[in-house]
Amino acid sequence: MDNAVKALEMAGGVLIAILILSLFVYMFNQVSYNQAMQNQNEEAKRIEAFNKKYEAYNKNILYGSDVISVINMGINNNSEETAGGEYSKDDPYSIDVSFTLLNDLVLSVEAIDKDGVVIDNIVYEDAPVLEAEESPYKISDEDDLDKIALIMPSENGVVIEYNNRLETTFVAKGAYEEFINRIFRCSGIEYNATTGRVVSISFEEIDTTKELDDDDDIDF
Repeated sequence: MDNAVKALEMAGGVLIAILILSLFVYMFNQVSYNQAMQNQNEEAKRIEAFNKKYEAYNKNILYGSDVISVINMGINNNSEETAGGEYSKDDPYSIDVSFTLLNDLVLSVEAIDKDGVVIDNIVYEDAPVLEAEESPYKISDEDDLDKIALIMPSENGVVIEYNNRLETTFVAKGAYEEFINRIFRCSGIEYNATTGRVVSISFEEIDTTKELDDDDDIDF
């Protein structure tokens, strides 16, 4: 009889131990699941916030200045967020920004007298900074990046010569001022099939001599 009682007590102890262990396993799995869901939700919010920055430019009507803003965002992203610090098609955190031109962008130089008055504007039509036929220009292409740099504000207003005899300063305007006033539309935006992040956005220049569609967004 004593043996039977002891056997029951042992069985009961083993059962309680199994129940306690099962409870710990369940609690651990639940905590792990909750943590995984929290991490997943946080990542989804980060991706949503990231995408919104680019989706804000998914419009039918944009200025060149808007395109420059997206280009700068893309370049900064590829420099700071990617593994190699530059664009790579194999890096899910890389993003490509491209634009297509209708007409060449040309260099211009302003001649400014000693009183600060612009007395001449020299346009070099035969030496385009960016040629339309070579577009689209992409930040994913190193050669294109060098050319894109020519439309950035840093290239605008650079003094290239001062003529003492004429008391005239010659200032390079680059293609920046012309580019920022051109009109573009967003021609495409692509997402990573796995992460859902924006991986590319493209723009094309609009022929403003043609009538715009009725549904074109004209909110600049």
